[in-house]
Amino acid sequence: VRVEPGRIVLRKTRVRAKGARVVLDGTLVKDETHRDFRGSVEISGLAVAGDGHPGEDWGVLDGLTAKADVRLRDCVFRGFTIDDASLKARVAGGVAVLKEIDGRAYAGTLAGASTLGQAGDGSFNAAVSLKGADLGRLLVDVVGAASADGTVDLDARLEGGARTLKGAVSIDARSGGIHKYALVSRIFALLNVYRLVKGQDIDLMSGRFTFNRLRATFQVKDPSTIVFDDFSLESDSLQVSAVGRYDPATREIDAVACVQPLESLDRTVSMIPVVGWVFTGDEGRFIVVSMNVRGNIDDPRVTPAPVETLSNTVVASLLRSLRLPGRIVERSLKALEETP
Repeated sequence: VRVEPGRIVLRKTRVRAKGARVVLDGTLVKDETHRDFRGSVEISGLAVAGDGHPGEDWGVLDGLTAKADVRLRDCVFRGFTIDDASLKARVAGGVAVLKEIDGRAYAGTLAGASTLGQAGDGSFNAAVSLKGADLGRLLVDVVGAASADGTVDLDARLEGGARTLKGAVSIDARSGGIHKYALVSRIFALLNVYRLVKGQDIDLMSGRFTFNRLRATFQVKDPSTIVFDDFSLESDSLQVSAVGRYDPATREIDAVACVQPLESLDRTVSMIPVVGWVFTGDEGRFIVVSMNVRGNIDDPRVTPAPVETLSNTVVASLLRSLRLPGRIVERSLKALEETP
């Protein structure tokens, strides 16, 4: 550290604060009311809670302007872990703008941009793209448990603060499995699906239920309302689509799920307690069973939902998410449009 009138020159200066380790290399120009930094910063072990108190997390930005190349290692931002990343940072007016984020997180590649420390309840906005990540590790940080595994691509655009968060998160997971989980168990119980898999009595929930593809877009209306209308899951034995809403704070779900067992109709009808919709096409006949899913996601109630009780909008969304033959979907959607 070299101190000169009105400025401090930092060369590989190491600082430790609140569990984070920082290495500074650059020049800090300082007077009584203002600081200006130019150079590079390496940060490791930083954890930003984003709990709605901006002064606690971002008060350090007051009176600071800066331009720096930043390297992050083992940092956590609002529960999202960054293993290693580089970015360009600019600070002015109490706001930090992060651009050209390029790195790794959850064994996948990370890219994006973000603005942090705006006025309000810890406000921010972020656009993040995560490719080829470990779904299990990601779920541990997001929901507190690895209820599924596999490889996932994620695209998120979020803005707001701890009490005003909104945006959208899209996921595309593949070659994974769902671990013993009450929600899936209830759906399987209603379908009696274990008898549909190669005619064997298999307890699908004794370990994990494998899937080929799981896709969804979650619209975050506010911190207590997440809405989805294109959830789809594909496996070798069945496919599922769903629309509904979820409250992360109370863990309450209110959704309609639609399940199509990938078996011949004659065999399936005798094994499912409530027959749902039957479609006929050139490729054969298909059965789809609809059900309501309500209550705490750890112990939900799953009950049959006759198609006549569902709105046309819900039915249309469910059909689009299922991989039924195109002509069947087109005819069904056309019939919906003609229904008063």
